[in-house]
Amino acid sequence: MAEIYNAIFNTHLDLGLDKRTAKIREEESLLREVCQDNPDHFNLIQQAVKVVKTKSLLRRKRGLYDDIEQVLDNYLREKEAA
Repeated sequence: MAEIYNAIFNTHLDLGLDKRTAKIREEESLLREVCQDNPDHFNLIQQAVKVVKTKSLLRRKRGLYDDIEQVLDNYLREKEAA
């Protein structure tokens, strides 16, 4: 988006998205490395982090623990079914 704005208005607008994206990719890479022995743990942690981020964006923490518990329950059900 910043690239389009910069091209149209011939300016330099840096929204920090490149840095933020690079940091997210680095965190993801480290998490994959840590979860190398149990790849399904990577997905579990990603889902839990997604729940926390969603609740943070909504500025509403109500139900956070219930939502994380639901993610864990789903994970355990999938493990039992496999």
